[in-house]
Amino acid sequence: SMRAFHDIPSLIRVLSNSTDIEMRRAAAWALGVLGDKRAVPLLRQAMQEPENLLKFHSACALARLGDFQIMMQFLGEERPRLLPGMQLLDFEPWDWVKPYGRDAVEGVLNELERPLNFIFLRIGADFVIQFGDHALVSVLWKCLKHEDYRIRAVAAHKLGSLPEEASCERLILLLGDEVDVVGDRAADSLRMIGKAALPALKKVTDSAIRDRAQELIAQIEAMDN
Repeated sequence: SMRAFHDIPSLIRVLSNSTDIEMRRAAAWALGVLGDKRAVPLLRQAMQEPENLLKFHSACALARLGDFQIMMQFLGEERPRLLPGMQLLDFEPWDWVKPYGRDAVEGVLNELERPLNFIFLRIGADFVIQFGDHALVSVLWKCLKHEDYRIRAVAAHKLGSLPEEASCERLILLLGDEVDVVGDRAADSLRMIGKAALPALKKVTDSAIRDRAQELIAQIEAMDN
């Protein structure tokens, strides 16, 4: 009945104990819509089961409940081929996080400590940046050392949106990154930081990046004229 789909303890029992796979799928879907986090452990458990549609509905429910790792399965070009149905989703899972506003920032920052890929880092960083929360800066500093150059590039680029003088030396080191796009994004952020970056740039003695540092100094000084 419709009433049963608002009875959270009953839905949890169905998901946990029922032998009717259709009922279990429906229970997973309903628990996501109702938004009760008591369902999260069971939904994660259902993701390990062999029945594909049960996994699909459980993943959708977990995304609604703010499970950031499950959301990753639904994001753009990095989406793994876990299930064919996931390729057809027409929603943006981050839209379920956005209504929580600033209350979601801490959770997003916690997930960005271990970025699963560069798309997740980019979207999560943009979410935090809209609130101007500088707690993101130290998280991005760690990402500047990541082995994935795409994560380094995104972190370098996003630091320009939360300008801090303490970021400058870290960004300057990336001017000589083995991957050009990382150095380019670091240069973009140094330009965004502007005059506050000049003292660190003027201290550069490393011959590998000195010319680029001089070029940035000239560009930043020209912006003030």
